Amino acid sequence: MTARPVPARRLPAPGLFGRPRRPWTTDGAMLPAGRLWDTPRAVADLVVRLLVERRPGEPAPIWATSGPLRRHNGATRHASLFTGATADGSGVVVHRLNGDPDGTDRLGLTVLERSRTTTRDT
Repeated sequence: MTARPVPARRLPAPGLFGRPRRPWTTDGAMLPAGRLWDTPRAVADLVVRLLVERRPGEPAPIWATSGPLRRHNGATRHASLFTGATADGSGVVVHRLNGDPDGTDRLGLTVLERSRTTTRDT
């Protein structure tokens, strides 16, 4: 996890006419609010540790609980993210460049429900 990834490791959202956008980076007081760059694998590992294995403890109050689902979402200037997990080990992380937050939430819930249904049926 880093606040300043090397340019070759960045995945910026495409801008007008497919031109690359300047990365939205900040530090200082805004850094804890999510201005970090990371790999999908590292984010998924964090979700499993927080929500399924309960280490290093209970998730922060900003995580919402809906029945068996614990979830959190967020968006920055050109990206949105949804993450959710259940105690049975099902989980999903959806990150979309130029994706609207509501659509990202719907996609995350759909993928999670499909994975839980497939797991129950097998």
